[in-house]
Amino acid sequence: MIVSAVESNGFASQIDRLSLVCRQPAIQRSAADVAFRAVDRTAAERAFRVRVAEDISNPKVLSAETLEVKKGPQAWKAAKLRTYGDRDTGEIRKREFSVEQYAAKLWGAGYRFDEKPERRWYCEDAEIDALLAFLNGAMPSTGTYIRVDDVSLPEAMLESIHTGDLSLDRVAEVIKTLASAPGLVDQLIDSEGIALLSGLFEIRRQHKALGNLRAVVENPRSTEHDIQKVLDDNWWIFGGHFIRKEDRRRLTVLDIIDIPLIRADGSLHIVELKQANVPQLVEKPRKHLIVSGKVHEAAMQCVNYLRSLDHKRDSIWTDFQIDCSRATAVVVIGHPLFVKDCTERELAEALRTYNAALNRVEVITYKDLIDGAARALSAVASGELVEATRQDEEPAVEEEPTEGMWNGPSVQ
Repeated sequence: MIVSAVESNGFASQIDRLSLVCRQPAIQRSAADVAFRAVDRTAAERAFRVRVAEDISNPKVLSAETLEVKKGPQAWKAAKLRTYGDRDTGEIRKREFSVEQYAAKLWGAGYRFDEKPERRWYCEDAEIDALLAFLNGAMPSTGTYIRVDDVSLPEAMLESIHTGDLSLDRVAEVIKTLASAPGLVDQLIDSEGIALLSGLFEIRRQHKALGNLRAVVENPRSTEHDIQKVLDDNWWIFGGHFIRKEDRRRLTVLDIIDIPLIRADGSLHIVELKQANVPQLVEKPRKHLIVSGKVHEAAMQCVNYLRSLDHKRDSIWTDFQIDCSRATAVVVIGHPLFVKDCTERELAEALRTYNAALNRVEVITYKDLIDGAARALSAVASGELVEATRQDEEPAVEEEPTEGMWNGPSVQ
């Protein structure tokens, strides 16, 4: 079926002046396809044609419409809209809008319809709606637009954040939008939006903190105090098996702990921070690398801390409810960036050998600490850990680390 219409701002009023004169198979085309009644010559030249296919051989195509945009001496241009689905149930599975251009034949009249189009562009489903909104002037200014159908606006915003259409840099603007309408805030609170947004904020903050730590550690002039200022507020970097940082750093008379952490079972974990710029972390007195005196001195410092805590464990438990009987410690010292006498792999092997001989104390580098935290953040950002917590399965038994105590931070 072929319908003729006049291009005009008042299309709806003009359609009554048109005459449908011909019903022919879709493949038949001639100058007699369309005739006009009560339309002058100029309007006829500006008219366009719409062809609606009635007999479609492809069983997967529910409908096919073609708009002849231009029929010129050099090219024939058309826009086509097809709907795919199940003819028996009427279910629509996909819509496709395409724009095609065919070149005119070199000799004789007509166009090269037997060849592939010179140019073709298409879009599908939601992309069609976005194009239609753009052509209708529904996007008057530069910005990020969110499509809302039968879902609430907060849910649409959250979906855009989750899929990456809205970057984390724009989350603050989203919050301002939600706060301006109390009804939207109520919908957000009732949904899972608060947990999602707070999780995004926390990941963003943690990425920034990890970047700050990396910058301080890789600065050759940084001190222990500089590093501790960053880690004091970001103790999560040491792992998700710690529930809090103890504010009290002096638990015995002679010792001050850099960062005291508390595990979920209430036991104490000591973090001893040393400088990152330590050129001599290892030495080679014979055929094998061993840790240097600075590393051994730091490890023995923690051993003495643990001995003092063991002697005072009863009074510490009575006064502060901190379990020191199972206390452990970690020394963070050096970075492969500043070590010149060996490769990073040789350094890791020397520390692994040294840690195997220790009990309740472990030595790691700042690179080990940062890399472990970065892996944990990447796992959260990719959704692997989030999806794992949503599965209705019994929690898996956590395996013991095979080499040393440090296995990178986990995320709860």
